[in-house]
Amino acid sequence: MPKAILQHLGLDVGSVVDVELADGQPIIRPKPKLTLDEMLATCTPENTALTDEDREWLSDDPVGKEIL
Repeated sequence: MPKAILQHLGLDVGSVVDVELADGQPIIRPKPKLTLDEMLATCTPENTALTDEDREWLSDDPVGKEIL
């Protein structure tokens, strides 16, 4: 996408957008940024549960100069 269009939309590399088609034309809109409360509301026990790999990593001993 041309830089001028990105700037006009207030977008940058990594920006999240909504894209839809209207009469065969793409419509691109910046997604509104979520507040911290909105982000936290998406956290559930199901999507934040530790995996076996997470538990293994968390129980590993330091291997360098990490400060715990």
